[in-house]
Amino acid sequence: MLTQRPQHWNDFKGLAENRPIASFDSCLELVQAMKDAIEGHRDAYKAGVLHRDISISNILIFDECDKRRTKEVGVLIDFDNGISLKPDRLSVNDDQLSGTTPFVSAELLSRSPYFVKEVDLDLLDDEQLMSDPAGQPGISTSVILFHCWLHDLESFFWVLLWCCISRGGPGGMRRPELWSNTPAEKPLRESFRQLFEHATLDGMASFKWRLLNHQTYFRDMLHHTSTYCKILNPLLADFYKILRRAFKEGNHTSDLVNTVHDEVVAAFAKTEARSLALNKSSAPVGDSSNHVKREDASHYAPTNALSKAKIPRFPLSRGRAPAPCTPHRRQSSRKSAASPLPSPTDP
Repeated sequence: MLTQRPQHWNDFKGLAENRPIASFDSCLELVQAMKDAIEGHRDAYKAGVLHRDISISNILIFDECDKRRTKEVGVLIDFDNGISLKPDRLSVNDDQLSGTTPFVSAELLSRSPYFVKEVDLDLLDDEQLMSDPAGQPGISTSVILFHCWLHDLESFFWVLLWCCISRGGPGGMRRPELWSNTPAEKPLRESFRQLFEHATLDGMASFKWRLLNHQTYFRDMLHHTSTYCKILNPLLADFYKILRRAFKEGNHTSDLVNTVHDEVVAAFAKTEARSLALNKSSAPVGDSSNHVKREDASHYAPTNALSKAKIPRFPLSRGRAPAPCTPHRRQSSRKSAASPLPSPTDP
């Protein structure tokens, strides 16, 4: 765990009063806040810190009063589960399930790699062969199955997908189809619950594994994003491709850390630029602001956030399956001082 926090973290003591990522006022704000959080994750990793708990509760959007003093829209918080890495380590092999379960990588939940990479058995020592969690000699899993930076990036992907499926409007508007009983919405409800609210860890891991391993499942999932967030489907597709390529390479060197982070940030920046251009072209004549007409570009129209109810988070127990619609997070060895934030599985 972290033994000392960087001094500049003290500048964000009032962050609990800002909005969680699920309360984004527009798709543009969602993209900007997540881009800032990913950049913060990259900077923390460069400083030798692995976050290990990327979730909707740990990405905040600055309120207007904070936006006036910083160029960032969002920030990554709650490093209580973070671990200080040694210079020669890119991952950690203790407490692999640390994090908020709906957003944890399926590799860590199932202890099975997304993509099998055959290696020469003569190059593996006895310890590597005996400790292979998949029970398949010849599969190199000595790095990828430890919690590493790529698993944190994957968690950002699940956060974005969760927002695009569960939110149907600005200000954190919940999508009514997720709790309706109409037969037409059953595929949407079943897919969302299997992906983020499955009653067992194995079930959730299996569904995530299929989604990231087989592109057909991912394309089907894109049909379930809300009409309001459908404009972010190209960003989801770009993010998905970057993750798949990184997991297939399976060589998590420091150079790859910078490359993959930069590719993800670039994908968000491209979407942000396209959104800002749409805002500008849709603004009334003589209006220099970035606000847009709702009838012209409703996906980016700013509006007041809805009520921000706060409920406590609960620890994840490795020994029993979490109940659906309940936030389940593994406890760290130190007490967290983070303020209660909205449930990650409450649509």
